[in-house]
Amino acid sequence: MKLDDSEEALKHLRRVVSLAERLRPHSIAVYAHQYNYLAFGSWSLVAGNRHRRVQLTWDGKEFVLSSAASEFGGSSAPASWRPLESKHLEGADAEEIARAAEDFAVRGLGEGAA
Repeated sequence: MKLDDSEEALKHLRRVVSLAERLRPHSIAVYAHQYNYLAFGSWSLVAGNRHRRVQLTWDGKEFVLSSAASEFGGSSAPASWRPLESKHLEGADAEEIARAAEDFAVRGLGEGAA
């Protein structure tokens, strides 16, 4: 079965919207997103609030989800990412990855980025 690149991209973007909706009740906003279908569907997403954010990164080749956190003195302050956690998710479906990403974001912002 041939993969349709445009359909796969749309599926990914729908998952990002779904994740943003799951983060909203936690007062977590999505600020940035990057996706590379040609790199095994790898992506990264920055979410949080104006002063504290978490970066979630999915390595589609290695099947690893990782998180890092940073605090920001202002909206244009540079990030200083501090690694938090990572999880190997080989064999996980999209829902399991989204659930893990939500958990990472909530924990990462709850713990602070000090």
